[in-house]
Amino acid sequence: MKRRLSARGTGRRVAHGAAAVLLASCARPASEPCRGTPGAVGACGGSPIPATVAPDAEYTMGARTVVLQGPERTLQEAGIVLVTRSYAYLLPSPYDGAPDPDWRREQAARPDLLAIAASYLGVAHYGPTMAGGGRNSGADFNDFLGIPWTYPDGVDPPEPDEKGSVDCSGFVRLVYGYRGGYPLGRIHDIGASALPRTAAQMFEAPLGLAVHRLEELHPGDLVFFDASDRDGREIDHVGIYLGEDVAGHPRFISSRISSNGPTMGDFKGASTLDGDGLFARSFRGGRRL
Repeated sequence: MKRRLSARGTGRRVAHGAAAVLLASCARPASEPCRGTPGAVGACGGSPIPATVAPDAEYTMGARTVVLQGPERTLQEAGIVLVTRSYAYLLPSPYDGAPDPDWRREQAARPDLLAIAASYLGVAHYGPTMAGGGRNSGADFNDFLGIPWTYPDGVDPPEPDEKGSVDCSGFVRLVYGYRGGYPLGRIHDIGASALPRTAAQMFEAPLGLAVHRLEELHPGDLVFFDASDRDGREIDHVGIYLGEDVAGHPRFISSRISSNGPTMGDFKGASTLDGDGLFARSFRGGRRL
């Protein structure tokens, strides 16, 4: 079945992708992420995340991600439906306690992070097929786009056979970095300002704030998993939290081998953080950039 995203509002038409209009925040310091234990999300405790809350917006101290409230819209793929009024955007710099009304007004003409992520459903693949079966991992955002990317220490050329493909962390970098403007680093860059290359590095990087409790995740937060038993306890998968679907399940979107690209669906593993599925069992925490 072809994956798709639909948007319905109350008498308003909503577009997606580059032409979208206004679519769609218990932490320790970010340098001390909680690894958690299987089936025990939030076991590390922690204090509530410091935030400034308004009737239609939530800002988080020290993070760039802001959740604004807007017209109701529906995210949908293969029978999975999520209705939300939440729209996630990135501030130009971490929030310092003073909302900028000019920045807020400017977002009305821009797609939000959730809409950007969903625009790749049915468009991006995970990776090229290998000779022995399966799919190759390692496609970054610039491989998907087929363009070179310049870093402070050099240029990363695209892999020709990976054009149109993006792995889980490459997908996050495509959404937050290339489309959202968050600084990007290479595989060896784990600093305080750039989004690194792998899921494990993103989990450990001192960016924004770590989120340890499932109930404190906000749309637009990154979510991390130890989904494979082939690499020990290392974080090996990352996605983007969307919110609760119409059935009340906390749902995320990520690029997966089993679905050959970005999905918010349940093919070969429910994209939910509750229950006893693979990703619910292997969820290890979140990060608010």
